[in-house]
Amino acid sequence: MTWAIVPICFGIVSLIAFSLITYYGNPKTCPWYVKLAAFVSWTFPFSIVFLVPFDITSTLCQTTADGECNLHFAYLSETLLLGLWRTIYWTMFFLTWATIPLMQNYVLSGGFTFRQKFRGAIRSNLIYYGIIGSIGLVVLIYVIIARKINDRHTLTGFVKAAANSWGMFLVIIFMGHGLVEIPRGLWRSADRRRALRIAEIKATELKENLYDANVELQDVIATVSRVSHKVRPSNELRPYVDQIVEKCPLVSRSTNMEANNARLPREINLKYLNNLHRQVIRVTRQKDRYESQWGYHIERTFLLQDLIENENSADQRFHSTVRPLTNGHYGDLKRALLWWWYIRLQPLLCRVLAIVAGIMSIALVWSEITFMSTKPVLSIFGIIFQAAGNAYGTVEWIAFLTMAYMCICAYTSLFKLKLFNLYALVPNHNTNENSLLFCGAYLCRLTYPLCYNFLNLITYQQDTIFSKVNQSHYPLSITLLLQVEL
Repeated sequence: MTWAIVPICFGIVSLIAFSLITYYGNPKTCPWYVKLAAFVSWTFPFSIVFLVPFDITSTLCQTTADGECNLHFAYLSETLLLGLWRTIYWTMFFLTWATIPLMQNYVLSGGFTFRQKFRGAIRSNLIYYGIIGSIGLVVLIYVIIARKINDRHTLTGFVKAAANSWGMFLVIIFMGHGLVEIPRGLWRSADRRRALRIAEIKATELKENLYDANVELQDVIATVSRVSHKVRPSNELRPYVDQIVEKCPLVSRSTNMEANNARLPREINLKYLNNLHRQVIRVTRQKDRYESQWGYHIERTFLLQDLIENENSADQRFHSTVRPLTNGHYGDLKRALLWWWYIRLQPLLCRVLAIVAGIMSIALVWSEITFMSTKPVLSIFGIIFQAAGNAYGTVEWIAFLTMAYMCICAYTSLFKLKLFNLYALVPNHNTNENSLLFCGAYLCRLTYPLCYNFLNLITYQQDTIFSKVNQSHYPLSITLLLQVEL
């Protein structure tokens, strides 16, 4: 029965990943290969929430029973764990360094055919990796000349340090932000008046963004209109122009005056049409995204106003202008339930969760500071782990809850990340393919450093299958990297 827990857990994690991808991305317009890559690159990082606890308890069961382990609920054999960790590691490796970067450049390409897009993606990746490789080679030559590397073992450690230090840096940034933001956000969400003031301020910003997006879209419409007038039906580039016109709204309604205001090159070639095609895709998606954000934000702002007005309701019934309810016996019961939920229970629940999350954050910060002390053990989670002893169920739940909170802190910070107008996860199916892939790549980069960090917190990482598979030697690598920097 123990092996059945693996497909069940992977099924739950897959459902969560699929729901999030559907919530953020657009299932109708998103290509199948992007959804597949995003699904895998989101599912495997989420799976460490249950895989690490299973690894710990299974290893603990084997080492404490002298080879005669009594099977418990989530015991997994060494062969199965080895296969799972290797599959996850190499899948995420190829996704991060090969598949996802290629797909990102492919979906961003303004090419009109598969060949044009694929060649452009290969060219962009070769340029990127050429620059990164050149910088790495220069640094490696410098370290060799400075005699910081004396043998093959030191060279291997340095190369691994360069790869692992970026992942560790990301964990520090994202999880550190989440450890503060999650308790604070939960506590502040109970204050509806403060939330309304922030929403009113943000409404101005969203309105300005929507206005700028409409202006930029009108400029692109004018350019496309001029190109459509200039390229004749007999021209060999006309099919490409028609594809651009199909993706650019209101081109047929644009006036000649708008078209005359647009500046065009003397000669319209395929390269210019590729850039114009890419610009059309970007500005139309940007305008749709801001429209959706504006509508969602306005609805949320009005709901906050309704919540404040219902706080002093004499009949203890929820009345809303945004979400009107039907009359009748069931409608009255629903109003009463909604009033108790929104006005009484939800703020209380948010504050309780904020306190619990705050305690977890303080415990994690203290454990991060003290995990190197093993005699005596000062890490809070290390003490709890030792106190649990051979109670496998207790160890699994401690590891599961701690690992889940660490992942929530790190992953939610990544989900909130916005880099200009290129990468941002936008709800209500308004996230572009490039952002879904970008998020998947960085989820993969965070996975193994998070696992290693957790095993350090509980002062138990030398015997796990994860440690055997991940031959990256984080402590040695980081030490060597610090020595080189010094």
